[in-house]
Amino acid sequence: MRPANTILIIRSVIAALLAALAVANFVSGRVVFGVLFAALAVMNVVMTVTISRRRARIARRFQRFADRPGR
Repeated sequence: MRPANTILIIRSVIAALLAALAVANFVSGRVVFGVLFAALAVMNVVMTVTISRRRARIARRFQRFADRPGR
């Protein structure tokens, strides 16, 4: 697995855990912490999507260099 894919997977797992913490805090009545964890989860998802889009754009830009034989 490529390191960039690992980073995206780890960030996705962190976002899922933060979302679960947000739901747990909302259920237990701690709304302030629930909102905090929900905001962190949303921010993490947005950053993950941004990283994957930039990675795809850079891969398209340098595709001809990656297709050279001998590399």
